[in-house]
Amino acid sequence: MSIDYRFVSQGTVVRSVIPCTIFLDVGSTKSAHVFDHHQTGSRDKSTASLVLVESERLLDAIAQCSSVEVFTHYLPDLDSIVATWLARQILAGESPKNSFFEALAAYADRIDQGETYLSSPEFVSLYSLLNLDLREVCRDHIDIDAESLKRLRSGHAVLDTLNDIGCTDFERVPAEVDPELWTATARALRDDFERYKSDLMASERFEAFLPCRKAPRRQPVHAVCVREPTARLFKAWARGDPTLGPGPLLMVGLSSTRVVFSVPPNAGVNLVGLGDKLQALEDETRAATGTLCSGDNRPGYSSPDPWYDGRGTEHNHTIVDSPRSGTLLKWDALKGVLERYSGC
Repeated sequence: MSIDYRFVSQGTVVRSVIPCTIFLDVGSTKSAHVFDHHQTGSRDKSTASLVLVESERLLDAIAQCSSVEVFTHYLPDLDSIVATWLARQILAGESPKNSFFEALAAYADRIDQGETYLSSPEFVSLYSLLNLDLREVCRDHIDIDAESLKRLRSGHAVLDTLNDIGCTDFERVPAEVDPELWTATARALRDDFERYKSDLMASERFEAFLPCRKAPRRQPVHAVCVREPTARLFKAWARGDPTLGPGPLLMVGLSSTRVVFSVPPNAGVNLVGLGDKLQALEDETRAATGTLCSGDNRPGYSSPDPWYDGRGTEHNHTIVDSPRSGTLLKWDALKGVLERYSGC
């Protein structure tokens, strides 16, 4: 069976079944051809593990097909790369009950749920290898489809080698998986750590009070706000930084139109309600400027292109991410919402 890969925006909603197609890590619905743990009501921790658990549905969806189109999101991350690789292996006839597959999916679970902690640049993890951008990627100056396919194939090649040598220590990937890429990543990690330290010095830090996950009260955490950090893995370095506990709550401006708020999954707090407050201000701003979003609302949300807050999923309000088309809200307005929300 031949597989062609196609790419769409993160958060794309698939509302109808298309023969001989599979959607992985995008789709936001549960249908015969869509495998996406971001849908409301999902209890899956990653799309990678969803592919393993529902491998029979995957095979049934393309049972009569000689070729298949697999859709995932642009600039695929670790979960997307792992999910598409697992799907490829299963479609090629391999059993999903495979110890390497299971270990890989469990690792994708941890990473996608936010267990991304880097405290030292000494070791090259699979997360670093697949996520650390060794080039400055700008959507306005690259062929986004070609770059996405290149990244996907490079990731698949790494996983092929790890599978061949039976390596399941994904925190310390051996150089033999790809000596050139491994060496470049190790060097980039050291440089990225130095950039992180500079970014942290330039950030704004304060104490925030966030809702406890298991009690009707608020808990103080360390908050860090940084605009367009130069460290590609700023979030992972910050979460592994012992000086930033408890927490930290991160507000990271990745660009002028994308800002992500997050807390670690084991911090004991969440961001429930923050997404609604941001959405209310977003709607107000769009109404005033005549730029309201059209179309059907994303399932579980009040907008076709909402602030995503992980509601009804295993992300469980630990992340709040901008609309996929970008936010109209300025940094100071966003920070004001956070400060009012967190009682600062």
